Parts: sequence; structure tokens; C-alpha cells
Amino acid sequence: MSEIEYPDFIEIRGQEHVKRALEVALAGQHSALLVGPPGAGKSLCIGAARGIANGLKLEIQTSHADELTREILTGNPVVLAEMHPCPCGFLGDPKHECACTADEIRAYRNGLDRYSIDRFDIHIEVPAVRFKDLADTRWGEKSAEIARRIVRAQEIQNTRGKPNRWLSNQDVTKHCAFDHEGGRLLEMCIDRLDMSARAYFRILKIARTIADLDGAESIKSVHLSEAIQYRTLDRAV
Repeated sequence: MSEIEYPDFIEIRGQEHVKRALEVALAGQHSALLVGPPGAGKSLCIGAARGIANGLKLEIQTSHADELTREILTGNPVVLAEMHPCPCGFLGDPKHECACTADEIRAYRNGLDRYSIDRFDIHIEVPAVRFKDLADTRWGEKSAEIARRIVRAQEIQNTRGKPNRWLSNQDVTKHCAFDHEGGRLLEMCIDRLDMSARAYFRILKIARTIADLDGAESIKSVHLSEAIQYRTLDRAV
């Protein structure tokens, strides 16, 4: 049987923020949940991520919200999952009208409660691709270039003895210090969005991974700002 050929990130038009989120996920072994309508490219992006997994044990899940929790609780695999934003899949899609009632959307979202959401370090919205992105003739990065950054970040984490996903709260205190500006950003985010304590530590672990990808010794406000963007569902539930 021939080896499976996964798409290269350079083949994917648009969705740069999704590609970046998956790079961060693989670099720190963070599980990630992609939320978007049919045809937005969720499966394609996950397929490209599988092509640069670098030996990581992955659990790929295409599922509705209420089936995701048990996957993230299985332990070691890095779970890359996708779901629609509502039962019909088109909530927030400018090209298609959502046919779901408010009660149907509420019931669907209730299947993925705050406890379950917190089990995913990263959750990111994947909107429908715009025409200008499809028609853009400029090329993005190749998977090989992204993979090199991931390997360098993993080497940095090896010096700490574990991937950032597995940092304990004590480890976070030791390795994820932030400056005054970063502290103000986190305080505003946590208080305004009413994030859980678990989400707070997830943000710091993600920010540590982003800093590692940059080769930075300390976490800066720009790293925290990006990490916060990967907690989309904290603002939606």
C-alpha cells in the first residue's frame, strides 16, 4: 500500500491564522479544536498538520460537540478536532443563511460545555474562504519551513524536560513569567471574558510555545495577545 500523501500548507489558500494555530499546536503538543462551516478548509488544514506531525501521536476527530470530550480526556494523543458552529453548519457564514433556531443552536453548543472547552488548549474559528484569498497568486510558507520552526521549538522544550502541554501549574510559574504589560493584558482578558482558572494556565502554556517558536527566552505581551486569540470559544459560551 502506498504511503498517504498529505497536502502541503503552501497549497492552502487563505486561513493563515488557522495554519499558524496548528503550528503552535504541534510545537507544544496542544490539542486544538477548529470551528467553522462546511467547505472552509478545516479538514484540509488538519491534513497538512498531519504531514508535519514529526512522530507525534495524533487523534483526529471530526465530530459534533457532544462527542469531543472523551477524546481529549484519553491522555497522550494530540487531538486535532473539528466541528460546525451550529447543527446546519452555517452560523456566521456570509454566503449561506443559517437554518437553525436559537434553541437548536443553544442545545448544540451546550453539548460542549465550559469544562470540555477548557480541555482543548486551542480553539479557533475557521471562516469561509474569501474570493480574494482564493484568487491571491502569492504563495505562503511550505510545510517544510513550518516544520523546521516546530522542531526548534520542541528542542527548547526538551531542555525543560517536557512539552509545554504537560507543564504543571508549578512549571508554569517557573517558565511562563510575563512582564507588567502582559499582566495587564491578562487581567483585562480574564476579568472581561470571565475565563476559568484552567483557561488562564492554558493561555500561559500557549504563550510559552509561541515564545519558543520565536526563540524568545521570556514571554512578551505579543505572545500573550496571540495566545488569547486561540481561546475563541471562551468568548462564545
